[in-house]
Amino acid sequence: MRNICFFISSINKTGGTERVCISIANKLSQLGYQVTILSMYGKSPFFDVDPKISVIEVYQKKYLFKLFLPLVILNLRKKIRRIKPDVLINVDTAMFIYSFVSALGLKFKNIVWEHFNFNSTLNSKVRVTARRLAARYSNAIITLTQKDNSNWISRLNCKVPVITIRNPSPFSNLSDNNLLRKPVVLSVGRLTHQKGFDRLLDVWEIVQNNNFLNWELHIVGSGELKEQIGQKIELLKLTDSVKLFPATDSIETHYQTAAIYCMASRFEGFPMVLLEAQFFGLPLVSYDCETGPSEIIKNNENGILVKNGDQEAMAKALILLINDPEKRLATGRKAYQNSLQYHVDVIIKSWINLFDLLQNHKNINPNL
Repeated sequence: MRNICFFISSINKTGGTERVCISIANKLSQLGYQVTILSMYGKSPFFDVDPKISVIEVYQKKYLFKLFLPLVILNLRKKIRRIKPDVLINVDTAMFIYSFVSALGLKFKNIVWEHFNFNSTLNSKVRVTARRLAARYSNAIITLTQKDNSNWISRLNCKVPVITIRNPSPFSNLSDNNLLRKPVVLSVGRLTHQKGFDRLLDVWEIVQNNNFLNWELHIVGSGELKEQIGQKIELLKLTDSVKLFPATDSIETHYQTAAIYCMASRFEGFPMVLLEAQFFGLPLVSYDCETGPSEIIKNNENGILVKNGDQEAMAKALILLINDPEKRLATGRKAYQNSLQYHVDVIIKSWINLFDLLQNHKNINPNL
């Protein structure tokens, strides 16, 4: 199976899902696969795409697609027939609601790559329906964590194989950059309710009240809550120690110069930011939200896990690392060592193994 198509909502977005999709697509292209990224709307990737990869859009801009679903499915089917994939990968289960009908009568493997944790539907009836359909009619379900793997099997009575393939870090090279480190706590993500930057600011207020005035909190991201977050920074009188940066395709600069990474998300699937941060040797501090952090962070080894929402405990964890440079560096070294298992060269083997098994119609090992 050499012709692989990734079907995604919009390749233009700046999130971890888009970044990791492009990372896997790029690696497959470099290995000689014919790769297409089929974007429901938009074809201007925020992240760098291998020039051999075709990026095709179904529509130029976003519409309320469910209002004219038959036309959407017809247009999508035309695109798929032109691409002639051996495997179509739905990047997010919700996309299966479109590809399921579009695939009828066409001979390719239609698999679902779940990027949200099972208990998060974002109040989307489409996602709930798509999951039920995928559990019966896709060719395989890919989850990012073992916990979600178990949830899919037990709660949807899946009739298709459910396997776990971790996301890779999108970075492949690391230089010794300890001399670049600054007294900065870094947090990266979309400025949305899910990512919990409002909670992080409450934590940072506690840190600052303990007189760590030479340290700064850097938040990198864009989104609908930018104004509210800015207002809260002013309300808490943190303007001297908190800096907001827009989303960037050169996030490496921020990882290379920070000293600690902190994540305050309310919920996650498999948080790419933790993978990225530890690849740059950053000690991790994170709320133990559902799901993901506990499968990346080994508590008190490569980072510190904090009970979800416990602001005092998170502030205490940050203060511990701020006060102890040796522990900070040692934890960062362990974080880097832990990151090696998520290198794209390691993760891609599971994808290739999956393609081979699908081609040969063999039973799929759920422990790929």
